[in-house]
Amino acid sequence: MSTERELAPGGPAQLHTLPIAYSDLGTTLQLNTAVRIIGKVYESQWTPSPPRPQSPTQSQTSFDPLTSPPATGSSVNPTAVTSPSAQNVAVGGATVGGAGAAGLATQASAVASPLGAAAAASPTTQPELPVFTCPRRPNLGREGRPIVLRANHFQVSMPRGYVHHYDINIQPDKCPRKVNREIIETMVHAYSKIFGVLKPVFDGRNNLYTRDPLPIGNDRLELEVTLPGEGKDRIFRVTIKWMAQVSLFNLEEALEGRTRQIPYDAILALDVVMRHLPSMTYTPVGRSFFSSPDGYYHPLGGGREVWFGFHQSVRPSQWKMMLNIDVSATAFYKAQPVIDFMCEVLDIRDINEQRKPLTDSQRVKFTKEIKGLKSR
Repeated sequence: MSTERELAPGGPAQLHTLPIAYSDLGTTLQLNTAVRIIGKVYESQWTPSPPRPQSPTQSQTSFDPLTSPPATGSSVNPTAVTSPSAQNVAVGGATVGGAGAAGLATQASAVASPLGAAAAASPTTQPELPVFTCPRRPNLGREGRPIVLRANHFQVSMPRGYVHHYDINIQPDKCPRKVNREIIETMVHAYSKIFGVLKPVFDGRNNLYTRDPLPIGNDRLELEVTLPGEGKDRIFRVTIKWMAQVSLFNLEEALEGRTRQIPYDAILALDVVMRHLPSMTYTPVGRSFFSSPDGYYHPLGGGREVWFGFHQSVRPSQWKMMLNIDVSATAFYKAQPVIDFMCEVLDIRDINEQRKPLTDSQRVKFTKEIKGLKSR
């Protein structure tokens, strides 16, 4: 028999005996002497490093890392993940069980218990709302001459009272915002007994606001809306559910300086109100609105042209709400025949002079450009 030493995963070298084919006693003694020397070198180089502390989760309480190595005879299960309250204690990304698990679990529970008690005794704190700090004007200017300034901020006359917020769910979903607006507009006209003279505003996704409450209470109401389509009508199911009552008094108090908390629900409601009509009239792109060119033409090549529009956003200021409007421009595809569009994309001057069929690269380029465009 001969012996050899191995480095165990969690401690110093372990001694194992392996059968050999040598029968010479001198050879065996030489092997044993060499193994002892190698084992001492391994033991002198091996220093137990403390395992890394496990990152705390919702079901775990963070505690100081254990610096002592696992007890002899303990097994390592790297796939198990447990909490300190379980039988095994996860240390350094692995779960230590066996003879040393009881001691580790006892130490972890002893440390976790005071922390858990302190956490239970402390009251739950609510997140604080953002504080609206408006720079105050130090004084009125008295030197120099007065001039007239034109600013792109306009005062918003804000009504008093409340606005009612409703959650909208349209099935089938994943429709464009433009289609969703058409669905809600058709629904308002079709169900006049529910909406009456109310003119709700809609953000194109899930939020609808009305000045007065709808006669549905807090119940969930499902309506069927038929939208005329090309060749076949499309049927949608719209679910309406009351969510909250948004107070405009809180926003007025914040603007006048009586409170320093910003009611973002009221600002969001006003922003949807100010964006509803432009979204129905113009072509919305992000937070900007564009209209087709009228009296100007700025081609960009490749079947594209420049459209000019405006960007708007509702912002709080000192003593009043302001509507910020700025000029915006972006690129749109031109409304033109498909043949003309292909000639612009492929840089073909005259289609009548095109005697040869399109090459593979031209077909690939034109397919990428026309993909997703609507043709009639």
